[in-house]
Amino acid sequence: MSEFDKHITIDAHDLDNEWLNQAATFHHYLVQHANAQRDREVLRDDLDRVVAQLSAEARQVWVGSKPPTETSVKQSLLENSDYQSRVEDLREADHNCNILQAAVKAMDVKKTALENLVKLKGMDWHSQPSTSRDDQLERSMADHGVAPKPDRPKRKLGKVGDK
Repeated sequence: MSEFDKHITIDAHDLDNEWLNQAATFHHYLVQHANAQRDREVLRDDLDRVVAQLSAEARQVWVGSKPPTETSVKQSLLENSDYQSRVEDLREADHNCNILQAAVKAMDVKKTALENLVKLKGMDWHSQPSTSRDDQLERSMADHGVAPKPDRPKRKLGKVGDK
C-alpha cells in the first residue's frame, strides 16, 4: 500500500487519530499541488523562451531571396531536440499537477467521510443492539424451563374512583 493509499484510507476504529491527522495530511497535498503548479509554470515559461529563441533563429535562415514560412519555422521547432525535451518536461509537469489535484480531491472526500462517520458515531449508529430487561428475564426463564406468566390485561389509567 502506497503512502497516498494510507492517507486516504479511513480506520473507522480510530476516528480520533484520523480526525487529528486529516488537516495536516490535507495541507501536505495542497502544498505539493501548489509547488507542482509553480514548477509547471516555470517549465511553460522556459518553453516559451526556447520557442521564441528557436523561431527567431529559424526566421534568419532565408532560402534564396524568400523568407521562411510559418510552416517551415514550426517544422524547425518540432525537429529541435531541446524543444522536444522541454515539451515532454511540460507534459510530465501537467500530469503531476493532475495527479496532485486528484489527491487534493480525495482528501476532501475523506474529510467529508470522516465528518459523516463522526456524526454517525455520535448517534451510536454502530452500537450493538440491546435487549430490554423484560426480554432478558424471559430468556433466562425459558433457559431454566420456567413458563412465562400469561399476559394480564392492561389497566386503564384514569381518575381515582373511575372503573
